[in-house]
Amino acid sequence: MDITIVMTAYNTWDLAYKAVKAALQYSSGKFLKEIIIVDDASVPNEEIISALTSLDKVRVHINPTTVGYVKNVNIGVNLSTTELIFLLDSDAYLQSNYEEQIVAAFLNDPSLGALGFKLVDGDGQLTGNVESIPTVWSLILGQRINSIVGDKLHSKDFVIYSSCTVFRRKAFDDVGGYDEIFEFIEGDVDFSMKLIQNGWKQAILNSVVAIHVGGGSKQKTSKRVILYYRDRYKLLIKHNKITAPLLFKTLVWIRVFSEKSFLKAFGSIIYPERDVLEDKLYSRQELVKLVESW
Repeated sequence: MDITIVMTAYNTWDLAYKAVKAALQYSSGKFLKEIIIVDDASVPNEEIISALTSLDKVRVHINPTTVGYVKNVNIGVNLSTTELIFLLDSDAYLQSNYEEQIVAAFLNDPSLGALGFKLVDGDGQLTGNVESIPTVWSLILGQRINSIVGDKLHSKDFVIYSSCTVFRRKAFDDVGGYDEIFEFIEGDVDFSMKLIQNGWKQAILNSVVAIHVGGGSKQKTSKRVILYYRDRYKLLIKHNKITAPLLFKTLVWIRVFSEKSFLKAFGSIIYPERDVLEDKLYSRQELVKLVESW
């Protein structure tokens, strides 16, 4: 049962090189067949590309045009030939041996579709690697409040983030891979939900540890927030989570409009840095328009 590491990248050549070196450092060499880096037509760094391709088992695939994260994942998986796919962010650095533990987990349970791991930041503090199955409350309450009260409102089933996860290729094919209607953020959440719906199990293996820095692909906060709302709405619609559309839209609109108004009145006190305040104001203004279009 061989493993292919698929790493997506966009203008993160230096991070990808560090991640690849960590993956090779903690590899026993017994089950890891290949590391495929799928670069999404970013600015090439010939020095690092040359260094990467000189490493054992490493292959670099550069898209001719930028297609986005979700399509990048599908491209990488389709380039692989192994039974297990290890999807790894270019800013996620393995810190422990992993091959034997991963293979044992999948051999012991033929119904296991995906496996997540323990993720920590640079200081060793736990970072997010899962969340409860999303509901309408994630948009009604907003990300921050929802993360605090989510366990009380959501089911006990969870979805695994794609920053550091292994899945069975058979399970990937069974659910049709990553759905390319999503731009970025919710592709992995949808994938996990489809696995559950198709009878595949998911688990977390805390004995495998990786440092996940986060923010490998640089985006303004406003862009990421807007993208989250777009994709989360698509996700909720796709999985029939919105049972009262008008009420849902009204509640979300009231919250984002209130946040916009609050920022206009008191934002300069809370966010003295002008560019930060402008970015947050812009996101709320755009969110009001977005919610009105639903």
